[in-house]
Amino acid sequence: MPKQLFYWKTLALNMLFAFQGLFIISTAVDFFLTVLSNSTRSQVLTELSPLASMIIILPWIAGIFILALMLIIFIANTSNKPWIPGVDIEYSGMLLLYLALFFIAIFNPLVIWPVVVNYLAHIIWVCAIMYFRIAVNTA
Repeated sequence: MPKQLFYWKTLALNMLFAFQGLFIISTAVDFFLTVLSNSTRSQVLTELSPLASMIIILPWIAGIFILALMLIIFIANTSNKPWIPGVDIEYSGMLLLYLALFFIAIFNPLVIWPVVVNYLAHIIWVCAIMYFRIAVNTA
């Protein structure tokens, strides 16, 4: 691999690492503000039954831990390939989770619009990470 191409690929991998790390931190903060706080964001789950809330909360917790573990594996990976099996499945799961939260927030009259826009931003962010991972892997 030419030295200049190696430089740009290393830069892209470092940017991908930062992108994924910021997403995990943002998702964890979003989780704590939605589930554990008494803020307006926590109004999203008020219209759901306790079982339906748990169907959203448990995969959200698992997704945060799985993505954090995969990010640690990504740091330890020295092959200049961001492709770790299972990460795309987990990002797809987070995409579905944020789509569900987005639609629940839209139809819940207690939720203010900045929360809805936040969920939309997370949807776009997940799509961007998935695209970025594919683009860096094929380069």
